[in-house]
Amino acid sequence: MAFSSLVRLTLSIALISSFVLDVICFTPLPRFAQTSAFIGNKIYYMGGVVPLPEPIISDFFYLDTSVLSSTDSTTLPWTELTGIDNLFTSSGTAVAGGANKDLFILFGGNMTPAENSSLVIVYNTNNNTWSKPVISAPQGEPARKRKTQAVVDSAGKMYIFGGSTSPEPDISLVNDMFILDTINWSWSTGTQDGAPDARSDFSATILSNGFIVYIGGSNINNRYVPMSQVGWI
Repeated sequence: MAFSSLVRLTLSIALISSFVLDVICFTPLPRFAQTSAFIGNKIYYMGGVVPLPEPIISDFFYLDTSVLSSTDSTTLPWTELTGIDNLFTSSGTAVAGGANKDLFILFGGNMTPAENSSLVIVYNTNNNTWSKPVISAPQGEPARKRKTQAVVDSAGKMYIFGGSTSPEPDISLVNDMFILDTINWSWSTGTQDGAPDARSDFSATILSNGFIVYIGGSNINNRYVPMSQVGWI
């Protein structure tokens, strides 16, 4: 009896140790073109482009900033989560949306396979579930955009400006604005009056007064947009 109990105890310790090591030892592969959003104390990341032979990746994970104690990447508190239907994504954009800013909302980007893709994909950080919301679009929905940068305001509206509607770099650049209401799930369009020139790979920052500042990026001539050309919407 004592030997049997000892065996069970040893196996239990081994299983717990294996689980703890898996959590502690998880380190994401090097990548670019991933999407991210800061929700609560965690930065959620999805997909991106990694070294060959599998250039686009489908993983989903977060970095817990509440327990950051070192800049050593071997000890960062990464946690791996479950992605959606092995969907491979890159060059999309994501925000923290919903009424409580607890939804990871991914828009656009390159997604494969096509049958698993959607223009908008949502991860609920409270119950750890994925969904593809049904969104009303009385003015029409946007084309799939890549290499754009969305922002979200205090009312849960996600502003998506510019980017490329083609998977090829710096082709089919646009300067339109689409607005996604992440609470009531509806699309609307913003004005193009005074909008910055068409571009991709820019930065977007929303200010406390509601203005969105667009800086940098690449334009239709595949040239860098001067940092002195600040766009306001």
